[in-house]
Amino acid sequence: MDFYKLYREAGFNRNTLAEYLEVSEQTIKRWEKTDKPPRAVFLLLKILGKKLDYINESFKDFYFWDGELYTPERIPVTAGQIRSIPFLNMTIDFYAKVERSKAVFHGERFKIIDFQKRKKERENI
Repeated sequence: MDFYKLYREAGFNRNTLAEYLEVSEQTIKRWEKTDKPPRAVFLLLKILGKKLDYINESFKDFYFWDGELYTPERIPVTAGQIRSIPFLNMTIDFYAKVERSKAVFHGERFKIIDFQKRKKERENI
């Protein structure tokens, strides 16, 4: 990470960044020299620079405009949709486990069992 490049891409110079963060220019110089700003500053500059790929690769082309988050297809994203992402991932993981559970060890190899078909066969008996 190049701290200087990061804050320049976010639209700041050393003076304006120091004012914005309410720190001294000397602090900004130190972060430039060590290339290690606090993580909160790094994340803030990523957001202000419209780079959200640090969150997850799937956020690569998302961007902020006029205080709102947009998808690469220019569709606004609400806070509720963002909060639902962990639950969506949990559901996807659950169904992936269900699909994997259809592979049942049978003898020396795995045999795929169609549980829906098996249920119907039992009902017909």
